[in-house]
Amino acid sequence: MLFSPIAHENLKNPNLPDGAENNKRLELYTAAMADVAKTNGVVFVDLYRPTLEAYGKSNRALTINGVHLAPEGNKVLAQIIDQALFAGQAPPRDEQQLEKLRQAVLDRNFTGSTATAPWTATPSSAAAPT
Repeated sequence: MLFSPIAHENLKNPNLPDGAENNKRLELYTAAMADVAKTNGVVFVDLYRPTLEAYGKSNRALTINGVHLAPEGNKVLAQIIDQALFAGQAPPRDEQQLEKLRQAVLDRNFTGSTATAPWTATPSSAAAPT
């Protein structure tokens, strides 16, 4: 299974690029990926067009800087992927179990690993990476 990149969101912030040029490249890249997937019999999921559409429909930013998703953007992307994979025929889901899974992912992202990294040990036993 092959997923395209998401579109670049224009946050209309003078300190960030508007993403127009980046989106031109992403659109070409997505088309090339679709062709390669088709040629090789690989399932392809276009995330570029649906995210570009979602940015236009949302009343709040879905990314933190145009390219990295905010929590709401992750939720929207999950719905896009769900729709692409299950075409509206998704199996029933237990919202409490999904929230437990989401929290575990958030905890894992925060700590970076379940193993202790050398630089997280006590100051006297390890030095920070250089």
